[in-house]
Amino acid sequence: MTQGWIRAADVKELKREGRTVFRLEGRQIVLFETVRGIYACNNRCPHEGYPLRQGVLDENCQLTCNWHNWKFDLVTGDNQRGGDRLRTYPVEVRGDSIWIEIIDPPFEVQFERALLDLKKAFDDHDYERLARELARIVRTGADPTAAMIKAIEWSHERMEFGWTHAYAGAADWLVLYDRFAESPENQLICLLEAVGHMADDTLREAAYPFALGIDKWDEETFVD
Repeated sequence: MTQGWIRAADVKELKREGRTVFRLEGRQIVLFETVRGIYACNNRCPHEGYPLRQGVLDENCQLTCNWHNWKFDLVTGDNQRGGDRLRTYPVEVRGDSIWIEIIDPPFEVQFERALLDLKKAFDDHDYERLARELARIVRTGADPTAAMIKAIEWSHERMEFGWTHAYAGAADWLVLYDRFAESPENQLICLLEAVGHMADDTLREAAYPFALGIDKWDEETFVD
């Protein structure tokens, strides 16, 4: 994937409509001319992929997706609803040309960010966002089963009686995960069902810490 500063458009081209889409190696990046300057972001809404070029941009650089009304700060990429962020790109005007900087973060940064976003979706049992965040983990190149390990870490103290069907079912989902080795889409479904079940079973549950030690068995003490 090409990295670095890339020539994206002519200034005249952008001024014709105030927005234009630049395509590179599968990416779609939209440029907007605003009262604050020129900004660039992914053209596909991180929610369900609707083209943000068709969105509504106000004087405060808040971009609204026309499909489900998701709103983003075009300067920072922050989601005004607190969900998935929108990726933005640095922009420079060089003469009559507009350049954008495309530099993907290193693997460690991408993976850590994906896990943090997965945790937010897990805590809310946001099933659709769980699916998106799991897909993003897959795109980093990480072992996606790491998400299941994290889900167990996040949930094991929030099961009052120590266990639910979520963990029992997870074992079977992992078997199916291996069986679908040639089908990434089906593997994603397996992970989503397992992680989503854990999130559902622990939604708004308090923490029930495990005992720190083990006492020798004594029947009278146990009965008392």
